[in-house]
Amino acid sequence: MLKGGSEATVPLEWLVMALCEDLMITKYKTRKATFGKLIEPVQVQKETEASVWIDGRRIAKRTQYDNYFDSFDEAKAFLTEYAENMLNSSRRSLERAQGFAGNVKGLKAP
Repeated sequence: MLKGGSEATVPLEWLVMALCEDLMITKYKTRKATFGKLIEPVQVQKETEASVWIDGRRIAKRTQYDNYFDSFDEAKAFLTEYAENMLNSSRRSLERAQGFAGNVKGLKAP
């Protein structure tokens, strides 16, 4: 009750937002980029095996750039493996480039 005996009313939107916050699920979004936040906690409204809903929009859990995980540790393990794969791929590319450079240096005029 407020002064004067009147009751306070709360806008329905506030109540809905408060209830929705209690129902939100925390996921950890990874970003396969070398800049910005690599792991970011996000609130999703619902999820299926393949999708999450954020702000009423369905988003695939696994895409070329972004992925959603249940825990920070899962997200970090995913990015660790991704980074190791990038390093291994770069090493193989370097070896091929060094081999090509060696072949070019060894060329003799006909």
